[in-house]
Amino acid sequence: MIPVSKTICSLALPTVILSLVSAVAQAQAAEIKVLSTGIFRAVYPSVVQQFEQASGNKVVLTIETPFSLRDKLINGAETDVVVAPSPVMKDIEAAGKIVPDSRSAIGETSIVVVLRDGASAPDLSSPGTVKQSIRKAKAVAINDPSTGSNVGRFIMGLADKFAFDDELRSRFKMYRGGGDQVANAVVNGEADFGITLSSEALTAKGAKIGGRLPPEMNQINIAYGFLVPEAKEPDAGRAFIAFLHTPQVATLMSESGIEPK
Repeated sequence: MIPVSKTICSLALPTVILSLVSAVAQAQAAEIKVLSTGIFRAVYPSVVQQFEQASGNKVVLTIETPFSLRDKLINGAETDVVVAPSPVMKDIEAAGKIVPDSRSAIGETSIVVVLRDGASAPDLSSPGTVKQSIRKAKAVAINDPSTGSNVGRFIMGLADKFAFDDELRSRFKMYRGGGDQVANAVVNGEADFGITLSSEALTAKGAKIGGRLPPEMNQINIAYGFLVPEAKEPDAGRAFIAFLHTPQVATLMSESGIEPK
């Protein structure tokens, strides 16, 4: 097995990473369990395929909403690697579920409006115009906060903060699961537009990003990759985290509404 330092993970130099992946490939093939939120849902198929081909290892991926991930991890879910957003990191760290020198910022997301291709973007220039756009809509798709969706909770918090009346709140149509369900609802015509994470807005064919919510109504999330202390495949897990910093993965992220870190 090969040790990997924090410096290697943080610098993410392509040659170092490729050497790391190659070295792991020469060892006995490992099965890496990855527990993640949907932040990289759109890029995971390509990322996993490329990593498995390069390393010879197998990735078993489980996707949960942020708070469901937090709860399952704290309650002892078996995994090697976790990819979690900033809102739940403090709780996970307090529970002692992070190997400190393995933590690495992977990508950044924001809250955006998702539209069908060809649809005109609503005015998102201020909280007032956002409220007007919601009032004009027959339905606005959002994530159901009761399922543990951080973005769903955040949007309902905006409704409280900016004094949405009953008419405005009635426009919200809740969808269980991740932002992919919001995007699908918009593409299928169930909602005029949706509000979700930038990283999940393009997961449905025929969807596009119509713009970010204004700064007063936005939330910037950073996704972190890390090992858990109970990881059965720590070296292969570190190699997977390092692979998320390669140029090819950064390109996939950028094309999917994620800003690489």
